[in-house]
Amino acid sequence: MLLIVSLFLLIDIALSEIVPGAYDNASGVATVLSAAEQLEREPPANLDIWVVLTGSEESHCEGMRSFVKAHRDMDPATTLIVNVDQTGYGTVHYLVTEGALISYPMDAELVELCQALAASDPRYAAHPARTSLQTDALPALIRGRRAISLTGLADGLPAGTYHTHDDVPENVDGEAMTRATDFTVALVRLIDRGAGRSAAPSPPPPDAIVARPEA
Repeated sequence: MLLIVSLFLLIDIALSEIVPGAYDNASGVATVLSAAEQLEREPPANLDIWVVLTGSEESHCEGMRSFVKAHRDMDPATTLIVNVDQTGYGTVHYLVTEGALISYPMDAELVELCQALAASDPRYAAHPARTSLQTDALPALIRGRRAISLTGLADGLPAGTYHTHDDVPENVDGEAMTRATDFTVALVRLIDRGAGRSAAPSPPPPDAIVARPEA
């Protein structure tokens, strides 16, 4: 079954025409760069942030697969991957699972942080989502890395221009990208705060009090 599905996907890729790709995924690239600019002005205290623009997500995530393969030494315990995908429409959605035949759960801690952000600030109007497709988080999840994907949807669906010739900059929602940028920065801040707590030394135990009977 996996081979049959893969065959149809490869045929679809081979026969599909090239589209402008403003929503998918130039908007995601712009969101990442804007978030990186904000974080550079006020760097997190406990994180080493990398900006990775992988490319080839439509070709079975070849770019991300190559990146993860080339960085096998990434410590899964201390490396978190936040994938930003097509943010120029709707509101922020954080994926909780993804995958066609096998549904892979996103990192539980990252999902909880996104839930906390959504509950604390209604401006984001953020919601959880599931997809039977794949994003660049999937190659990382398959290899045991901790990852999550952020995307822009409305009622759980992508923009009507998705994968069409109408996917041009004029049809991208700038306010949606701003919300996604702010959400991404806020998520990184929460991750940084948690990393700081984990790195803080434990307080010494209180001195033991020993009661000695009087002679």
